[in-house]
Formats: sequence, structure tokens, C-alpha cells
Amino acid sequence: MNGPLPMVSFVVTAHDEAPFVAACLASLAAQDGLSPNDFEIVFVDDRSGDGTGEAALAANVPNLRLISVDSYDPSRGLTARQAALDIAFRKARGQWIFVTDADAVADPSWARATLAALGRGRALAATGPLGFRPVSEGLFHRLLARLQTADGLFYGGACSILSHFGLSSGMVFGNAAFKRELYEAAGGFDGTGFSLTEDLSFARALHAMGVRTARLARPLVTVGASPSLAELFSRSLRVSAGGLSALSALIGAWMGSYGLLALASLFSPKLFPLFVFRALLGFFWLDRAGRRGGLPRSFRPAFLFYEPAAVLVGVLVMLRLVRPVSVEWAGVSYER
Repeated sequence: MNGPLPMVSFVVTAHDEAPFVAACLASLAAQDGLSPNDFEIVFVDDRSGDGTGEAALAANVPNLRLISVDSYDPSRGLTARQAALDIAFRKARGQWIFVTDADAVADPSWARATLAALGRGRALAATGPLGFRPVSEGLFHRLLARLQTADGLFYGGACSILSHFGLSSGMVFGNAAFKRELYEAAGGFDGTGFSLTEDLSFARALHAMGVRTARLARPLVTVGASPSLAELFSRSLRVSAGGLSALSALIGAWMGSYGLLALASLFSPKLFPLFVFRALLGFFWLDRAGRRGGLPRSFRPAFLFYEPAAVLVGVLVMLRLVRPVSVEWAGVSYER
């Protein structure tokens, strides 16, 4: 791409995502308010063996810059995902870098709404929750997708609370944007260090630099939901690797209050009304977040079941982490 630098660089890294990249790239190229001169798509084909790079080219979208990575060097001290993103961030030329996943489909208003939020808040970074698409229309898969969407709303709400009080929180690289210069100012991933939750470590670096992050309520990007409970559990093992922080403490305390009251009410029925109050408090908080995010009322059953499901998964993750486990991320297994 010659001429003036684009306003937006969409960054996507992919490892064996051939079936999904065409829809992802088409949704980025169709963003409202962006002319062909306003954007580029930096796509990193990260060690794929299924024709992901070829599928990206076959999508025939404008301003695509395809970068192929053939190997992963762990001696650098980064995950494969961090290394791929590092290449993309350093190659990006837009004023704003937008980050999403290879299986993502962005609403046509994603870039416009995010840039507007950045302008309103005079922020240099922005993030929002992800929506999750079921892998089939079966009841189980639809419920699993809605529970994950509820989890995204809960995580976003916890981050917003911490940001309101000036504390470090998090962001989601499936739905995030930031000023291009910030990545190098933070020292890149070499500066933040090895992390299986690269978006969380980057958010902490931005907070340390005093960067203001705008937070969107609507899940304007959807990704594929976990197809099974085993896959969901594996994802939970990875995202629990963020370490101790104000965010993990807030989430742990909130979810812990639900679990402890549920357990205590079994032994002391007098505490059952308090448990019901706590459960309803969590439901109405999520319901409010869902309404702000434009979700239909049909999500309410998922909001009701979200906290017991999250507490159960959290307990299972803690029990599993008693011994070292192997976590797969972007085609590479890591011990944690």
C-alpha cells in the first residue's frame, strides 16, 4: 500500500484457521465509514498446515498484507501467539491498531463505534466484550455459547469497575484497539514478558504508563464458542494464568461469595435467604449488562445459570492446578 498511512490497521493472527478466515476478513473489509484508503489488514499466518494463508488470499479483500511465519523460537521467551502478534504490531502502519481473532466476525459498526468511544473519552486504547457463536443450533451448544457471552460481560464489568477507581484491569484482544505508538512505548511483549494471557499483560503495561482505556458495552465482535465442556475447561486453564492482581482478586471475591454462601446455606438454612439475595444480585447485574449490550431477553436463562457454572469451573480449575498441567495455545503446549 503506497501513499498516506491508513487510519486503521486490523491485526489478525491465525494458526490452522482456514475454515474461518474468509468470513473474518470480509467483516473487516466491510466496516462502516472506512474507505479503502482508511484501512489495512495485517494477517499473520502462524505456522498453519491447513492452507490458512491460501484461504486468506482467496478471500480477495482489499489492502490485505499477508505475513507467513514458518517456525516458533521459544528461546526468545515469548509464546507463539505473542511472537506472531509482535510481528503484526510492528508491521502495522495505521494510526490505530485493532486486534481480533481469526474466527471473529465484526459487526459493521465495530471500527466506527470504537473510534467514537476513543474520541469521547480522549482515550488511547479501547476494548469491549466478545459475543460467542454456537457451533450448532442444538440446545447444549446454544447454552454454552450464551454462558460464554455472559462470561465476557462479567469480565468487562469487572474491568470497568476497576478502571473507574483508577486500578489496573484488563482488555480482550478479540475486541481491542490502541494507538500504534503504545506498543513500542510499552517495550512490546519483550517488555511485558511471557504470558499466556497476552492481552491482560499488555493492559497492565498500558495502565502502568497512565493510558486511559475506553470500554464499550456492546459485544460488537463475535467468535466461535467452545464446542465442548472439555474445550471450555482447557480455555479456563489458560485464562487463569494471569496471576494475582486487582482483577483476579475482585473476580475471586465475587465468585467466592457465591460459592461460600451456597455451601454455608446447606449447613445453616438460615443463610439460604442471604444466598438467594446474592444470587439475584448477580443475575440482575448481568441482566443490566446484557441490556446495555443490546442482548435480547432470551439471554436471561444463561445469566441465571452463569454464576453456578463459573464457580464450578473455577473450583475444577483450582483442583487441576494442584499439579503442573499442559496448556495448548496457538498450536504450542506450555507447562503451567
